[in-house]
Amino acid sequence: MVPAESFYLEETYGRARRLAPAALLDYGKAVLIIVGADGRVSDAEMRAWLGIARACGASEELVRAWVELDHGSARLEDCIAGISADPENPGEIALAFLYDAIRVSRADGDYADKERAAVARAARTLGIPHAQLAALESLVEAEAGLRALRIALLYPQTTRFPRGVEPTGLR
Repeated sequence: MVPAESFYLEETYGRARRLAPAALLDYGKAVLIIVGADGRVSDAEMRAWLGIARACGASEELVRAWVELDHGSARLEDCIAGISADPENPGEIALAFLYDAIRVSRADGDYADKERAAVARAARTLGIPHAQLAALESLVEAEAGLRALRIALLYPQTTRFPRGVEPTGLR
């Protein structure tokens, strides 16, 4: 039987390859450090990250580590050192990481300047050109617009969004 997370991985990243638990732990820590750059990790941001991580097959042990992380004292550089270590495509995981960090940063409806600066610092550290980072930011913004369109099409008779569905990232 094909694992359920394979659909999410293929649909989102174009590949069903999972990160090793230690790499996924650091990947998640780095995402949360970026998201917390504005001073806090909101409930919406944590929910977004944990949703992504669980869809990727993260264990409850990893989830606990992320929930307990003190993002204010953790160093981003310590967590992203191995993110681009894929010998087949060194930029692949780094680009997926930046994409996820941007998506999670926007989950509370505000991609704050400090979050944006932390993403840019991570991109520089990983050797990702500014043009690629700008393209990823544009992609995430376009996806937010498509999400709003999808919700409007699925719920055409309502002027309010259904319970639990909020139009985040539409700023």
